[in-house]
Amino acid sequence: MAMQKDLAKILFRAAGVPTPGGMVVSRTAAAKEHVLERPYVLKPVSEGSSVGVFIVTKDHDHPPQELTREDWEFGERVLAEPFIAGKELTCAVMGTKPST
Repeated sequence: MAMQKDLAKILFRAAGVPTPGGMVVSRTAAAKEHVLERPYVLKPVSEGSSVGVFIVTKDHDHPPQELTREDWEFGERVLAEPFIAGKELTCAVMGTKPST
């Protein structure tokens, strides 16, 4: 489920886990205009944590045009979220035990 970011956010929120706001938009819409106030992050809804991710800063006058490429292979929908500075951490969990 965690590989389907939009659905995972719904489950996390239902469990009381704080998650950033955001919305799912088509990749073509995200390439036409800024879908959130900058800075924000665009990421495919069903890829790994860093695959196909764009951080759109205040310096970006235009959204990422890579989203319009014919060879874009990460699906038609992207998740747009406000940018939150910090480190991303990953931990695999098997059953009830986290990996060490």
